[in-house]
Amino acid sequence: MPAEALSNHPVVAVVDVMEFRRALVGHFLKSWAADQKLELFSCAPEQAHALLREGSACRLIIFNAGAGPCASPDTISEIRILRALAPATPLVVMADEEIRDDVIAVLQNGAEGYLSNHSAPDLVLRALTFVLEGGTDFQPSAVALDPFSSCATLKRVTGSLGSRASMTPLRSQWIRSSDTAMPVW
Repeated sequence: MPAEALSNHPVVAVVDVMEFRRALVGHFLKSWAADQKLELFSCAPEQAHALLREGSACRLIIFNAGAGPCASPDTISEIRILRALAPATPLVVMADEEIRDDVIAVLQNGAEGYLSNHSAPDLVLRALTFVLEGGTDFQPSAVALDPFSSCATLKRVTGSLGSRASMTPLRSQWIRSSDTAMPVW
């Protein structure tokens, strides 16, 4: 859908290089977006860049990195471009795996969320809503570290988020188990 065809509703941009995967995520999020009074715009990165340059009312960006490592230069570059074009818009990165270094890289480069494609669907929807409302979400199991390095690494991750005035370190982290997800304040 061209950006000109968008209604006046705020937009959730689903950004992915793979067209079919974009369509799957868009289909999954359709009811959620309607409930949030948001319009979905599924697009390739170049289309997202154009949408954001036009100043569209984008409320959330979901960047699906897929199977590739999120810490790769190409993925980090795309995160930085999206962040530069929409510095006040929450950015969530989705990936196929929960890899600690990827989660840390994504958060250090300005994303407010990291979701694994292994997550339960209802948990994904709750996490996206939480980020949309100003929270930061990542799965604590993805950043589990050895006891001697966890504090230093987490301080670097949360410190990079400190430029956002409403954020405090780990303030809005989710605790997850098989049947619960709740924010920690």
